[in-house]
Amino acid sequence: MPESWPRRLAGSFPNVSEARIFGFSSRHERLTVALHLSPQEPLPVPDATSPTLTREELTARHGAAEEAEPAVRRFASDYGLEVVDIDVRARLVELTGRAGDLERALGLRWVLAQSAGGWHRSHGGPVHLPAYLEPHVQGVLGLDDRRTARSHARAAAPAASPLKAFLPSQLGALYDFPSTGSPNDQGAGQSVAVIELGGGYVPSELEAYFAALGLPMPKVTDVSVNGGANRPGGADDVEVYLDIEVLGALAPAADIAVYFSAGDNYSFIKAIKQAVHDPARANHVLSVSWGGPEKQWQGMEIQAMNEALHEAALLGVTVCVSSGDQGASGQMRPSDGYAHVDFPASSPYALACGGTRTVASDRGLVAESVWFDETGASGGGVSSVFPVPSYQSAAGLLPRTVNPGHWAGRGVPDVAANADQRTGYVLWLHGAWQVVGGTSAAAPLWAALVARLNQGLGKPVGFLHPHLYGARVAATFRDV
Repeated sequence: MPESWPRRLAGSFPNVSEARIFGFSSRHERLTVALHLSPQEPLPVPDATSPTLTREELTARHGAAEEAEPAVRRFASDYGLEVVDIDVRARLVELTGRAGDLERALGLRWVLAQSAGGWHRSHGGPVHLPAYLEPHVQGVLGLDDRRTARSHARAAAPAASPLKAFLPSQLGALYDFPSTGSPNDQGAGQSVAVIELGGGYVPSELEAYFAALGLPMPKVTDVSVNGGANRPGGADDVEVYLDIEVLGALAPAADIAVYFSAGDNYSFIKAIKQAVHDPARANHVLSVSWGGPEKQWQGMEIQAMNEALHEAALLGVTVCVSSGDQGASGQMRPSDGYAHVDFPASSPYALACGGTRTVASDRGLVAESVWFDETGASGGGVSSVFPVPSYQSAAGLLPRTVNPGHWAGRGVPDVAANADQRTGYVLWLHGAWQVVGGTSAAAPLWAALVARLNQGLGKPVGFLHPHLYGARVAATFRDV
């Protein structure tokens, strides 16, 4: 190994620890990877009194150092690579080249592997960078095409008889959403970003749904990320319709920007980054209904995604993330006896949205309890990656009582809303009325609530966590 590579990149982990390696990838294939650049100043930890930064201020203070770009271009030239894109706001640089040249540049070996996510390209061994580039790079992304995140939407089984399903607007009334005049004006002036890793919608079906509800068709804009596009016709359509119809029913005047991305982990990270930093849209709310077990994510991927959510918090962007539908098993049903969580819901900068079973009558709410039955359960537990954040410490939460004798980490979820399929959401998709549940529904419901709060306050509520765990706000919640 060249002397210019003194050590392995900090935070880099081999991505094949739980995969079976079946062979080596072709060295002549053209691949694209991304360098996640270091901020010139560390990102500050926001609290209840932190000022909201503008996107220009964030880039000026915490963007990549000026010396990073020439170092990256030297690196590309040294190893026969091409610089595809430099995103200063997101601190991402995409490089493309032959697989063999990327192997030499990164000091790794491409492999073909099989894991819980199926067949994928990955790499054997840690990543290394030349000494002149290492200070400017936090991680290398796109090293494999594994898909860790899955949709958290659940369609009710045809034979199942719902206890009582709800239109989204009915849930908004039960939850006493703030009114801002005419229902058709709710969410006015707000732009809500929705992340989708597959699926699509047919505009005429959305028009039919909102017409049936007596609401205007919301403005829906498609944004392509890494080749993603609105491609209806697959199983993930349920997620897309759920997100748009819940948001549009509860905040009909808001602009909805749907970021369609490819399903691999880097594309997911890039979609979040793009939605947070999008100069064409002032998104102050994100709805994310996708995630996967923490232990399936690579260290560099977790770092990059968490920083994207950290940047969102500094910009006053509220990111609502569904907590998952497998209870405390984190989708993997491990046998270690500990309560696990999904990522990115476990990020301390994500508003983790859990699920409940909501029962109502003509007179109003009858009962609400944690969703937990044979069909699924609200995601929740303790992070194995992130320590207890200050806002949860101040609230007196004791994660060690959840995982006794184990490392105490960030507790999930923060908030919750209706998610049980049997008390699910009435939607229109694929030419029929359907009842859909899952914590995927809780995320857009909370995103719509935040959009209406933003409208009513005349400014973004931003990073909600320090307020949610405070005594004044906590008293307004219903304990389930």
